[in-house]
Amino acid sequence: MDPTYTNWVFHGENPTTSGPNEKSSNTFRMYKDAMFQIPQYSSNSNLQGSNKLGNFVGSLKSPLGVSEKDASPQMGTKCKLLHWIGSGQIVTEAEIDCTDSQASVHHKLLGPDYYRVCVKKIMVSDVPLICDTSELQTLEDARGTYIAWPSKYITY
Repeated sequence: MDPTYTNWVFHGENPTTSGPNEKSSNTFRMYKDAMFQIPQYSSNSNLQGSNKLGNFVGSLKSPLGVSEKDASPQMGTKCKLLHWIGSGQIVTEAEIDCTDSQASVHHKLLGPDYYRVCVKKIMVSDVPLICDTSELQTLEDARGTYIAWPSKYITY
């Protein structure tokens, strides 16, 4: 890190010249509140002198249903699909069926970074499918069937 950096600037906030301003920086306040609720940090408010945050992040376990060895979810793992256009909205509940990039869904290879999922419960029905077919264009069309979904838009 460049030693001349003296300010915390979070996405969507205006930088200040005096460092984090708790009155104007909601993101910094939320970060601080979250970090100091973790027992190993609550007694020490100065994280700059050590790698405590890195140690904490490194000690986190994998999400349920995800193997620590290869970090791929297991078949049958329940998941939620996020809107792939980027809003981050949860659009459906699903179940992981396959993570093999050589597998296919509706006669198309999954390819890297896609999982085959079974659509279970739809929250937003008009979301377009990223890999549509002549019969399946939206999540509503795919209810109860298998679709390809980008793995980065799947949460557990």
